[in-house]
Amino acid sequence: MSFSLFKKIISEREFKYVCSHLYHHGMSEHDVDEIRTIFETHLNDPHRFRGMDKKDVTSILDWMRENKNDHNLSSDQIDSLEAELYKYL
Repeated sequence: MSFSLFKKIISEREFKYVCSHLYHHGMSEHDVDEIRTIFETHLNDPHRFRGMDKKDVTSILDWMRENKNDHNLSSDQIDSLEAELYKYL
């Protein structure tokens, strides 16, 4: 059994990689910009560490699924985003 004393987080650099990979899933520039806007608060919060942990990512994805009227992303796009994000966690 192994464990780490450090939580795995998605850094700003890794999030940029995630966004670039979303184009391969057929997302438009507008879709990716919308994702960046949604996640920007968590990546740039000065009162926290730089990045997002699994709890942050899960919380945002849950919010996106529950509040589809607040963005233009489909369920399939959210699933693709989730798959890309979890590659880094």
